[in-house]
Amino acid sequence: MFAVGGMARIINPLFDASGARIAAEMARMRRAPVPLQRPLVILGGWRAVHATAHRLTERLALLTQGDAAPRLAVSFLRTGCVVEAARVAVEAVRRRWPSDDPASTIEVDVVGVSMGGIVARVAAAGLHDPGRGKRLRIARLWTLATPHRGARMARVAALDRVGGQLRARSSLLRAVDDALPAARYDICAYARLRDGMVGARNAALPGRGCRWIDGPPLLSHLTITREDAFAADIALALRGEPPLSTGESEPPRD
Repeated sequence: MFAVGGMARIINPLFDASGARIAAEMARMRRAPVPLQRPLVILGGWRAVHATAHRLTERLALLTQGDAAPRLAVSFLRTGCVVEAARVAVEAVRRRWPSDDPASTIEVDVVGVSMGGIVARVAAAGLHDPGRGKRLRIARLWTLATPHRGARMARVAALDRVGGQLRARSSLLRAVDDALPAARYDICAYARLRDGMVGARNAALPGRGCRWIDGPPLLSHLTITREDAFAADIALALRGEPPLSTGESEPPRD
């Protein structure tokens, strides 16, 4: 740990989040575009404006293939239900890239922001429309501050159906966890410490750790899409290059 402005900063030895390393990698990636292996889809968070997901989508495009990158940002500003959000996500992908497969969309890589990570898991498991509609065919899923183990804020506030669905041990979270062993995609979970809305430990999958770094004392959750370390790490993975992070671990605090 080291102190900045009187606050002790916690260092993750498994994640090289030094400013100089990140800046160098991002500059290099911008100079040397690499085609994406498949379309990239960003799924936004609970009641987040579209600009939040859109900015992250454009940033990752800039760090990979550039303007030619096949990409899509999906937001859920008017959606107060995770299951309904999954339907919206699947339909958005279907419209952008039609698929002849009656059971699934085309294969995509996905970044889920907060609730968006659960939306992706619901859509991939077909829990949004059991036995009928298309599933979201995911190759790789990266989640940012997603409440895989439930959201801290959901314990005390339920402004719509999402609050109950994202409580720890809710029926929806149990269902996506039950579906996880059959999942055919990889999941990489990211978290920032000092996250008062979800909690860094809750952003790890059950029985696993996550890739975490320290966060700011305020707005750690709400500003996670601006985190350079995560954008660089995901972009490196999308490019097929070694990431900044080298493994998962349990966050030392929320």
